[in-house]
Amino acid sequence: MKQLPRFLIAAFFAGLLGCGGGHSQSQTTYGGGLTYQVPPAYGWRLIQDGATTKERLVLALVGPPGILTRGASITLLVDSNLATFATFPDGSYLQSTGHYVTTTLGKPDEAKNLQLNVGARMGNKLTVGIFQKELNEPAKSSDVPLFRIALTTVPGAPTGTPVSLILRKACVVTDDMAAANYLPVPIPVAIGRLTVQ
Repeated sequence: MKQLPRFLIAAFFAGLLGCGGGHSQSQTTYGGGLTYQVPPAYGWRLIQDGATTKERLVLALVGPPGILTRGASITLLVDSNLATFATFPDGSYLQSTGHYVTTTLGKPDEAKNLQLNVGARMGNKLTVGIFQKELNEPAKSSDVPLFRIALTTVPGAPTGTPVSLILRKACVVTDDMAAANYLPVPIPVAIGRLTVQ
């Protein structure tokens, strides 16, 4: 079994602090006391997920077609006077879609569902990431939801007020990790417009 070495896991997580990216800003949807104007359907972007409810807006990271990855991460800043990052039922700030789960090729003597999830909120900053750990299995297509995050409004936030949601950094673990010197590769991520509902 060939798994992601511990020092590489540490490097990837540390790389979250050094990844860069762009922020760009169309269909308005509702959830969590927020409206979300979905970015155009190309490139890396945050879209509204079907798990959105009246209580929370759930966003998913989706990539462009034809790109194979072994993990992805993102760091976001939100206007804490109007909205906050929310947890999922298990208490995590990140929810897996199962896309990066690996099964060690089904070998009976090895643990299944190997996947590394990382996530933390510090004030108005959220950093989350999810990574494939079994390197004997192929990298995954990136044009599907890779993971989910959630936001809710702050009580008393004025209706109709725009909410700043800013990309601080984002990166992916590429299929050919050696070509990237075993470091995360920065990506731009388009983010839609948030407004208090």
